[in-house]
Amino acid sequence: MLPFKRIEILVLLLFLMISGKVNATAPLSYSGRLVNSNGSPVNGPVKLKFDLAYTTPTGVGPVLCSQLISNVDLSNGVFHVKLDPDCSPTNLTSVLAQIPSGESIVIQVTDESAGKSYSYQALNSVPSAIVASQLEKMNATPGQLLGWDGSKWVPTNEAGTGTGTVTSVGTGSGLVGGPITSVGTISIATDGVEGFHLKDGSITDTDISATAEIDQSKIKNLTTDLAAKESLISSGASTDYLNGIKSWTNFDQSVRNALLLGYTSGSATPLSATDNVMEALSKLEGQIIANDTAFDNAGQWDKDGSLIYYNTGNVGIGTATPSEKLDVTGNLALSGRLRLKDSGSNYVELKAPTTIAGTVTFTLPGTLGTNGQVLVTDALGNLSWSTPSTSSAEIVDGSIVDADVSGSASIAQSKIANLTTDLAAKEPTLIAGTAAQYLRGDKSWQTLNTDAVAEGTKLYFTEPRVLGTDLAGLSAVAGSVTDSDSVLSAIGK
Repeated sequence: MLPFKRIEILVLLLFLMISGKVNATAPLSYSGRLVNSNGSPVNGPVKLKFDLAYTTPTGVGPVLCSQLISNVDLSNGVFHVKLDPDCSPTNLTSVLAQIPSGESIVIQVTDESAGKSYSYQALNSVPSAIVASQLEKMNATPGQLLGWDGSKWVPTNEAGTGTGTVTSVGTGSGLVGGPITSVGTISIATDGVEGFHLKDGSITDTDISATAEIDQSKIKNLTTDLAAKESLISSGASTDYLNGIKSWTNFDQSVRNALLLGYTSGSATPLSATDNVMEALSKLEGQIIANDTAFDNAGQWDKDGSLIYYNTGNVGIGTATPSEKLDVTGNLALSGRLRLKDSGSNYVELKAPTTIAGTVTFTLPGTLGTNGQVLVTDALGNLSWSTPSTSSAEIVDGSIVDADVSGSASIAQSKIANLTTDLAAKEPTLIAGTAAQYLRGDKSWQTLNTDAVAEGTKLYFTEPRVLGTDLAGLSAVAGSVTDSDSVLSAIGK
């Protein structure tokens, strides 16, 4: 079931008679209509809960009585129920008697099926005139009262009498002037009449204010009916007519569309000012036929079926002095391919892309360029010759071998990894000395003599020094001398 937005046409029949027979415990007859947010009626059955309370100066007081009714049938969204709420520990009669003066009893409806509670609605006594009218329609006789026979209200003959004194007449929602304890006037309050107070079908056109501005959505089927109508058609000219696609079109007042009824082809004779349109067309067609015949029979142009070709000479377009077989002055547009043929059947073909975002124009350079150069563009379509070069990003890493490097490349040492550091760790080239020299610690060549090296420092050997050296540390052990022995160990063996 769709969630419903509101309860409308709320009608309550609260039968609390202030004179005659009193039946304070009689059930309440309550009716309402459930509709969806789009105005369509809710489908039943539904489960409804009814809560009774009364108003207070700050809002609504606590719930006094409640009743839950399951499987409530709906007819076009309308429900009718008989309320006999539980008001424990007291009863409905006592609850009604305890309502403070100036306050109203209110009821709240909750649709348990959809989990939707609605705002409290005031309950009003049914005016006696309405009750009397209803009894009259039910063919009641004088003295009869309404009674519930278990399924509906019917006129009944109640036994017994009762008397009493009215001490106060109060006014509920929609009325002003009460309470009256002696003499007074009760009248309908401003905005006190709601829709359910009005008799169905009683409102006529004269009841509605000329400035009511009733929303179109409240007029039945108006939105649909308006949508089915044409939008306002703007005015056209007096010579216009509305065509089938609903636009104004001007009537053609000329002879351009007139039919050539009775037309026949004429001879190739000149037109004259006395010719009518039909005669002029006939003469023009005759001239065209004659020219076509003459074209077929003479001249440099020939036809072969659907083919036409030029016998000799050059053809000029935009020029009277063509210098080539086809000489065009101006732009040449091709929607297909441009084929440049060789002496045989082969050709070089140029074509444009299938789709282009905009016009692309290339301007060729005015020179031939040099060997190996290529055409490049400046992004504006201006072409020029350029020597191609390759950037590092275009070379595959690790692909260059020694053979790729030119013998005269002269690559800077700074471009060789770690070479500068490695060279710095090497000695400079040594300048050659003599055979009698040695490289001293200060990296200079020196001659072996006592002037250069003082005696007693043992920094070098001489023959006398070797022969005069003592044998300190000698160990006499028998054995064979090998090339790994020192002089001292060899002497010991």
